[in-house]
Amino acid sequence: MFAACSGYGLGGSYWHIEALGIGIAVVGAAAVPSLPGHRPFDTHGLRGVDFVITLATCVAQHRCPDAQLKAVANKTCEVLRQGGNVFIPLDADQAVTADLADALGEEIAKLPAELQSPIFAAGGPGRFLRGSCKLAEWTTGERIVMAHHGEPPYLADALSNSGRLVMADSIPELASRFREPCVMLAPSLPAVVSHFEQLWSLQQSSCLVELAAASSATASAESALELPASKKKAL
Repeated sequence: MFAACSGYGLGGSYWHIEALGIGIAVVGAAAVPSLPGHRPFDTHGLRGVDFVITLATCVAQHRCPDAQLKAVANKTCEVLRQGGNVFIPLDADQAVTADLADALGEEIAKLPAELQSPIFAAGGPGRFLRGSCKLAEWTTGERIVMAHHGEPPYLADALSNSGRLVMADSIPELASRFREPCVMLAPSLPAVVSHFEQLWSLQQSSCLVELAAASSATASAESALELPASKKKAL
């Protein structure tokens, strides 16, 4: 029995199991292709198997291609220029969290200093970003070269040290450092989404961006930024 990379987020894997002369691959969330900088789907685990058990059949809908991450970052900067806040709810698997934080950090750095609002990451996103430097083995290309030279493969540490990224285990922990305008990364739980909808509902320039709207690798950049009709008026 061994694990092979599934290409879905950092640390994503599936299992190859052999017993009684029968080979089985158990595949959960997987992605082909993976995001740039992530280890791709490893087909070695599928070789010689007699059965493949899939635990998810629509995994592509949870992916957010690199171009769409950049589009989300650009949209975020547009909102920050107008003095608004951006709330981005993230799924529990945190498949794109590190890449999204990098994209946001790079684009916000291009804004004038007075418009470079902080990024807050609470709950799952905050904990994941704190440990992103330990996930170098699941990266590839430039990121793994950086890790081999003793440099963090992602920007979370650098953004945190400069005060541009604040990570916390929960939203209440952010109270002492919270300020607006800002970018908020938090779990996509109904209660959390509702909280920020109510908090920023009267601010016309504030925006909610749902990455889940990017339902496939062929989806346009604009579709990743499209809000449900019920939320367009609220945020």
